[in-house]
Amino acid sequence: MDPKDLEDLEFIDDGDIDLDHDEHGFTNPDGSRMTEADLAATDEELAERTRRIKAVMGRPSLSAPGTVSPTVNARVPAKVKAALIERAKSEGVGEAAVVRRALEEYLHTT
Repeated sequence: MDPKDLEDLEFIDDGDIDLDHDEHGFTNPDGSRMTEADLAATDEELAERTRRIKAVMGRPSLSAPGTVSPTVNARVPAKVKAALIERAKSEGVGEAAVVRRALEEYLHTT
């Protein structure tokens, strides 16, 4: 569909639809009429799939498998940032690795 075709469409919000009582054209993949329970189950299935996808996307967790590692953000003076960049380059690692190591050593958590 050409996006320009959407300009001529008029969308009307009639409020919430009660799938158990209102006449509607929503059906399940098997052709049966969709109910509120079907929608809730679909929502739960989608939420679970989303959790599983997020757990495997990106870099591995630093905390535990299947969990998201917490992040730390901090503002620093320009000279600290420049030193961080230089250290990371000289060690051939990313800035985050230098910051993690510095925090672990400072906080004695290694």
